[in-house]
Amino acid sequence: MQEPQQISVSKLIRGTTGVYVKVRVVRKWKKEDFRKAFVGEDFSLELILVDEEGHVIQATVGKALIQSFEDKIIEGYTYKIGRFQTFQNRGYDIATAHKCRLRFGSTTTIERIQALIPKSAFKFVSFQDIIDNNLDGRMLIDVIAEVDAYDMVSNIDNLERTYLWGQITLLAMGTICRRCKKNIIQIKYKKEKPIVVLQCVLRVPHEGEIKLSTTDNASKILINPNIPQVHEFRARNANKPPRTRGIVHIKTKDILAGNIKTIDELKNIEKAGTYVIVAYITKIDKTFKWYYNGCKVCTCRAGKKADGLWYCSQEECVAYEIGNHYRLTRFQAKFYIEDAYGGKAFIKMFDKLIKMKVNKSVMQCIEKLKEAGNDHGIPAEINEFQHKEYVFKVEVDNRFNLQLNSKCYNVIDFSDNENHIKHWKSEYKKIQDITSIIDMPAISAKTTAENLTAGGGSGTVPVKKKYADINIGEETTAASNAGNKDSASKKMKSIKIEKE
Repeated sequence: MQEPQQISVSKLIRGTTGVYVKVRVVRKWKKEDFRKAFVGEDFSLELILVDEEGHVIQATVGKALIQSFEDKIIEGYTYKIGRFQTFQNRGYDIATAHKCRLRFGSTTTIERIQALIPKSAFKFVSFQDIIDNNLDGRMLIDVIAEVDAYDMVSNIDNLERTYLWGQITLLAMGTICRRCKKNIIQIKYKKEKPIVVLQCVLRVPHEGEIKLSTTDNASKILINPNIPQVHEFRARNANKPPRTRGIVHIKTKDILAGNIKTIDELKNIEKAGTYVIVAYITKIDKTFKWYYNGCKVCTCRAGKKADGLWYCSQEECVAYEIGNHYRLTRFQAKFYIEDAYGGKAFIKMFDKLIKMKVNKSVMQCIEKLKEAGNDHGIPAEINEFQHKEYVFKVEVDNRFNLQLNSKCYNVIDFSDNENHIKHWKSEYKKIQDITSIIDMPAISAKTTAENLTAGGGSGTVPVKKKYADINIGEETTAASNAGNKDSASKKMKSIKIEKE
């Protein structure tokens, strides 16, 4: 019988046999079984392995073999592993980019050894890739960042938000939250902003934004770990100015990036991202149902199949077969909006944002409608969104808005506070002033003289009317426009709002 040969992890392909690998276990965790009949039980033992060359691969120990291997495998130690199987790396909670994954069988051998193998195998991703959706949503990723601030979310048990670099929020849940909070507080008393390494976290849509979330068991948070990447990160960002908080709901960084737009400008944008607009909600789309049945785990829609169970619409969700006890009814609403320039579009709002104004659950609203004998109506609290001006932070999605050319935008945040609206109108005015100066063509003396002659000798140059200079609702008559053409390509439009 031929002796097994050592192989590099990078050369493993599906169906490889007769080989062994020398690796270090850099991460070990148990994956929970979310199937309805087995909720609370362990589904598998998952490992991340790194070899001498720094290549990583994920390994899985099935449910039936967990007891056989759990005590033999210790995180941080090196092993020689043979007689394993390889299969396609797919499913959810994928921890490496390797095309294959190892599977332990009943004949798999594992021997503890001494070997010079890296003690960590982080594959850090940038915030830009996270925000731009350049990653597989099923992948567990590693992130290095500075903690900007943190706070407890009181309405969700054991959940903490940690703001990373003022750009992305980490949702840390359960025991991870309790473990890291004390360390973060101690470091903040020393007036240091901690550097955190997030291992095996998920990129998730939450409350209309892209956020990072820990998983039940796979994720690990290291605070100020003594590794080269942390020292490089700290040195690289040592001279960066401190970040400041913006007004409530909408962050100041959006205006610094020139992200405040009119609706027509929003429709012509060619880059995905978040933008700010000021607009009226003119009416609600009554053909769009105001609530939906969703998965309690990932917030996606859930549907009932012939077997009577509710299923998440995303097959890669950890709770694909969610069952009735994982179903949650959530708010949704679609509105028509129009801004002061006459631009029109649709927006969608979902559960958390609507609850900010409604202060009721979906079921409470349904019961109230039933009592009024209006089962198919829309709650009065949602109807009250109409005929008001708001400042919205909306997402331009790469697929739906850019590729499919949809003019319906998801709202990430909003405010009807008059001070917020005035603030953003004035910021739009500032940006347009700067743009006008930059785009102003050179005017020759001859052209100027011709213009003055054509204009009746007047030395007054028409000035572009700015967003903040207009009173919304002001009538623009033909007489007021006669003899004074506006040089701007966009013109303000009076919005008449009539209640239905």
